[in-house]
Amino acid sequence: MSVSRRYLSFFDKRRVAERRAIVLFLLVLVSLCAMAQTSDGIIRTLVAHGFENVGVMETDSLRTIVLQPTAYNVVPDGVKEAVRLVEAEPFADGGKKNRLIVLENNVPQFSVSQESAGGSWNVSKELRCALGEINRLKKTNRSYGKVDLVIYPEFFFRNIRYSVMYEVLLNLCPTIEVSLWKGMKFTGQVVLPVINEYGDLYEKVRPGMVTLSQSFRLPCRTNVTASVGFFSDFRHGMSVYAEHYLPRNAWGQFWLDARVDWTKPGRFDGWTYKHGEGTMVTGYAGVNYYWKPHNVQLSLRGHRFLLGEYGVRLEAIRHFRIISIGLYGSKIQKKPMYAHHGFNGGFLFALNFPPRKSKRHGFIPRVEAGNMALRYNAGGDKRYGFYFVTAPDDDVWHKVNNNSDFIQSYIN
Repeated sequence: MSVSRRYLSFFDKRRVAERRAIVLFLLVLVSLCAMAQTSDGIIRTLVAHGFENVGVMETDSLRTIVLQPTAYNVVPDGVKEAVRLVEAEPFADGGKKNRLIVLENNVPQFSVSQESAGGSWNVSKELRCALGEINRLKKTNRSYGKVDLVIYPEFFFRNIRYSVMYEVLLNLCPTIEVSLWKGMKFTGQVVLPVINEYGDLYEKVRPGMVTLSQSFRLPCRTNVTASVGFFSDFRHGMSVYAEHYLPRNAWGQFWLDARVDWTKPGRFDGWTYKHGEGTMVTGYAGVNYYWKPHNVQLSLRGHRFLLGEYGVRLEAIRHFRIISIGLYGSKIQKKPMYAHHGFNGGFLFALNFPPRKSKRHGFIPRVEAGNMALRYNAGGDKRYGFYFVTAPDDDVWHKVNNNSDFIQSYIN
């Protein structure tokens, strides 16, 4: 009898252990299903709203969501919408903090993270170890090979003749922009003259900027972009731009930027390119400060301009959601009295045109309007203190769209 009781006791314990194992297995399975449902649900929701390069990775305490707000021309609008969608998604809390890593052309730019589960959101250029994780992450709705047709307006005016008040130049520049691989973009532009009072040089339909650019994200809040091709202001060659953000303080943020160019002169006469003689190294290096309470950017840069002259330029720019407006002053060394001894100044602005949200549909080219930037030269100098841009959207408004303090001011 004692032996049989012993066997019964053994089998009872075994049944209890099996039941516990089954319950534990079901709990793990439910947990995994909930996690998969969370990730898949967030990915589907973001893709449905036009976000690209979307991926999710999770730990016990943190959910990291990688995304590119391609459909939103105004980056703060895209970030604000992504935050709203993540907070509204079922199972999105689950006791975990959420962090968004925002991309541009599949290159990480900044993070938007919660300090605690369900808490407020903070924007930062800090990514740290997330860079390696992002590279290994499988992404949905990828941007590779997708095409945008962007219509950039160009408007210039000058006052250099006594016989007329102003001479005006207005062009429309249809531009093909193709995302190739990570950080690589092709830009091909055609210039269509609409109003031309600048002379025969600007009369014909001709290619505009035709470039290949490669962007990189380096550790310690640093971004680099290298470009090669035909740039503005009748230059062709190579250019490298870098910016490095310093740690934030209570009032705003400092960052350093620099550009080095190796170019030759040349111009398109219709569809024939006529290159000039001699190469030149130009560029600038500067320090910038973003005054967060008023969205004001202060910049001081030392330049080597297109005629080889050296000078400094000071800018003060107020950034709004769709426009940036500012003043600048410059001093170029060793200039005579008729060139105002090298002193000059003026105003600048950059404007984003609607529509400000337009989703891509597969590989069908998307048509949208681009930015328009203008810098007015109050001194009237035709030759001194000029430099070229390397992309149609190479302006102050486009660059501030990835500034963490600018983003923070519009998502709170």
